[in-house]
Amino acid sequence: MKQSINQFLELPTDITLQPYSDSNIVNILPQRIRRSLQEINPTSLYVLNNRPVILFFDKEVDKNKVFKMCWNFGEAPIIIIETETDFEVYNGFEYVLKNGNFTLTPLKSEKLNYLSIISGKYFEESTFKQNNNRVDKKLLENIKYAREKLLNNGLNDYKNIANSLIGRIIFIRYLIDRNVELCFENIPKNLTNEDLKEILGDKNRTYALFQYLKSDKGFNGDWFPIDELEYALVTEAHLKILKELISGTEIKTGQLSLFDYYDFSIIPIEFISNVYESFIGEEEQKKSGAYYTPTFLVDYILKYTVDEYFKNNPTEYNCKVLDPACGSGIFLVEAFRKLVTQFENVTGRKIVQKEIVKIAKDNIFGIDKDKNAVQISVFSLYLTMLDYQNPKDIEQFRFPYLLKSEKNPNANFFQNDFFDTDAECNQILKDKKLDFIIGNPPYGGSSIKKDSLVDRYIKDEKLIVGNRDIVQPFMYRVKDFVAKNTKISFIVTSKILYNLQSNIFRTKYFFNQFKINHILELSSVRKEIFENADVPVSILFYEYSTEEEVLRNTINYISMKPNLYFKKLKILTLSKSDFKKVLQSKLLENDDLWKILIYGSYLDFNFIQRLNKQYSKIVNLVDEKELNKHQGFKRNDKNAKQKIDTRDLKNLDFIDTDPKRKDLKSFYISNKLQKFDYDNVAYIYKKDNLIDKSLYEAPVLLFTGGLNNSLKQTSAISYKDAIFTSSVVAIKSKNDNLDRLKMINGFFYSKFFSYYLLQTASSTGVRQEECDDHEKLNLPYIENVNVVPIVSNIEKLKKEYYESNDALKSNTYEISLNNLEKELDQTVLESFDLTEQEFALVDYANSIVIPWVIQKKYDVAFKKLAYKDNVIEEYINIFIDHYSKIYEQNKMYFKAEVFQDKDKYAIGIYFKVLKEKQSESITWHQEDRIQNFLKSSGNTSLENLFIQKDIKGFEPDGFYVVKPNEYKNWHKAIGYLDFYEFDDAILRAGK
Repeated sequence: MKQSINQFLELPTDITLQPYSDSNIVNILPQRIRRSLQEINPTSLYVLNNRPVILFFDKEVDKNKVFKMCWNFGEAPIIIIETETDFEVYNGFEYVLKNGNFTLTPLKSEKLNYLSIISGKYFEESTFKQNNNRVDKKLLENIKYAREKLLNNGLNDYKNIANSLIGRIIFIRYLIDRNVELCFENIPKNLTNEDLKEILGDKNRTYALFQYLKSDKGFNGDWFPIDELEYALVTEAHLKILKELISGTEIKTGQLSLFDYYDFSIIPIEFISNVYESFIGEEEQKKSGAYYTPTFLVDYILKYTVDEYFKNNPTEYNCKVLDPACGSGIFLVEAFRKLVTQFENVTGRKIVQKEIVKIAKDNIFGIDKDKNAVQISVFSLYLTMLDYQNPKDIEQFRFPYLLKSEKNPNANFFQNDFFDTDAECNQILKDKKLDFIIGNPPYGGSSIKKDSLVDRYIKDEKLIVGNRDIVQPFMYRVKDFVAKNTKISFIVTSKILYNLQSNIFRTKYFFNQFKINHILELSSVRKEIFENADVPVSILFYEYSTEEEVLRNTINYISMKPNLYFKKLKILTLSKSDFKKVLQSKLLENDDLWKILIYGSYLDFNFIQRLNKQYSKIVNLVDEKELNKHQGFKRNDKNAKQKIDTRDLKNLDFIDTDPKRKDLKSFYISNKLQKFDYDNVAYIYKKDNLIDKSLYEAPVLLFTGGLNNSLKQTSAISYKDAIFTSSVVAIKSKNDNLDRLKMINGFFYSKFFSYYLLQTASSTGVRQEECDDHEKLNLPYIENVNVVPIVSNIEKLKKEYYESNDALKSNTYEISLNNLEKELDQTVLESFDLTEQEFALVDYANSIVIPWVIQKKYDVAFKKLAYKDNVIEEYINIFIDHYSKIYEQNKMYFKAEVFQDKDKYAIGIYFKVLKEKQSESITWHQEDRIQNFLKSSGNTSLENLFIQKDIKGFEPDGFYVVKPNEYKNWHKAIGYLDFYEFDDAILRAGK
């Protein structure tokens, strides 16, 4: 007998696939997804964290049609189709072409079940992969090459014309795929792709079609204007490229492409944002600091702005939204969708054309200094308006004029520089009494040019902007547009929270004038946020406020960590441990707390504070002239005013850090150095205007600017006189104190150094794995002579390994080095009289956080713990050691009952207070199914467990904690955090 879909997925009895007709399920989905699902019409679906993960179809469907629609949808990773005898499982992102037929890639069904999905296990690399065959990537690739070909055929100086041509083609294909009847050439007809190819073969007919669509007989509006210059420049050769694009020809190779498989009635309108990104091009993108905003970030911002507003104002459907750097308009498009949905919810009926236009005109506003961006933003909004109408309605629809012009003074979109304080849009938008100002403003110092409007604004406001990063004046400038209740939410570069140069902006201009409601920090997943860009970002939710409110304010701070859901599916899943609350006044008092919040906790903050108060720093030795610090020479510097004669230094050994040589390694400097052979250089450290040769005399400790991926310093002592480049910093000790140099070198290579820099160095783990020299030398330091012989032994081992003709076997060397490194770590840590808790914090950072976040190694952090694993026992003993002493005074006893499921998905611990003493303080149980012991946690769903990563609660005789079986959740450091959370709750309850 054939099993049911519930049995096939091994769903718990209280979980089922939801019928697509269930409005409660559909309503929690983002609006852009809902309309596409109406076209696809699955039988049922499974939604995880407000995203469709599984679409299910019964056996009656046309399989080829389902494949095409689901691939064009590009949102659901798993497609299940019923057959007569079983269920077939497919990857909804990946197509395969076999003998000219289109299909989705089959997935292994034996590994698919409810637990493997919600735990993320099914999406591991070995089972589920996502490649470049995704619909958005393939279509963008083709459009990008088509545009490049247009530019190379005489339009390179007229990029706006190339953009307009492609934009119009996309619009026409959208009308074709929506089956909209046009009256082109006075013939009422649904155009086909073949008709369009024929029209593109004739320039006059092509432009007649363009003019018709722009006229009052077509659609009107401010989209891609046509002028005489364009008509003169565009040739049949350009139209042939467009014809190739829609003919299913891959522009780059000339081979068959998938264009005939693209369905613009299914592809979400937000795809236009991807098109805009490709129009900018990577080089211009980096130059302007403009990055395409992924939809999952847009969803997150709107959830806590527009959604929250309507939740608090359920009978209201107007909500004024401005994006001051609107780009392709993705924020405004999605906000508009929410307004339309709210209108239909409030009125209880479908919106009509007149009301669609009114909602847009009354509520949606954008500014951008790029003309192309404003046009594409308006165009995206127009297409979204059509999304709410059936084909017959679209035929009668006329786009409203939204761009500012002489004919349209009451505009919604303005081609203006946001920092033009004299522009007319300032007063127009101020009078609108905006509810929200949202967006993804540009970031990067290169965007602030001398004497530009933003440069003048900074000077007028007397702002001190770190690194001349344009996002900072953007964040501040919004105060000129706010009304009493205006809320702001921006995606910003994370470094503004941590960068040393931005300290004054943070404390003097921003965080003392704006109340911060909520921060989502995404630095740890920076490499997965934007395509082709490694940009750390945070989302700030804030409002212009008074100093009094600021000082009373508590910030909800969330630092997301890497997970398989995000890596594979771009689903933002936030666990409870990611959430922190912090007083804004505390951050104003302790600017270094910002960095600790990313990877640490209040326990780390207290530990760092203790270290900083009780111990001196290496930099103090520099200040006291016990150490002399300097950099090497610069070979070339375009800004150097004069060259410095260095012939006196010729024939010194030259330590070259070029990647091809790597003369400097940890604890070792090559014995095959070149000789310094430069007559002059751009810069060299000088004393009294003379080159100080003594600085290059041995012994001297040398270290590089970067850190390795364990956040350890590459450093070594030079025992020979040598010179080096500016990529190396040198420390020379007073009276050539070699032991001191060895101690500092030992500290630099210790886990203590890695821990301290992870928590305090402004760019480490945020932008890249490097940090300022001052931050390295700010390391707490105490002289410990026990470090010296260990460093000497490591140096000796390295020298033998690198220089011996009869080199040590690699595994022998690794074992010896590993033992010495452990000894070094223990000796350095013991210098600071660490408590058990502090040892645990250092170990957690080094054994879990750094491999997990910095090295992107998931195997340690997500390692499954064995039954009765010692890690679990160490976690439990934190509680037992504390509570046993308390309860035994009252002749009561404390014990822990551990539940582990045999499949290693989760672990539950029930801490009980008993009246009779038990023979064992810990008892262990293995369960066949995890849900058996989840009943002790108030029937909390499995889904909540795997998303939140943490379920805690109280019972009359104790308390419990249930978490996924992942090493990072049960480490001793987390045990202390959990203990303090429970202890605080018990004390508050007076128990």
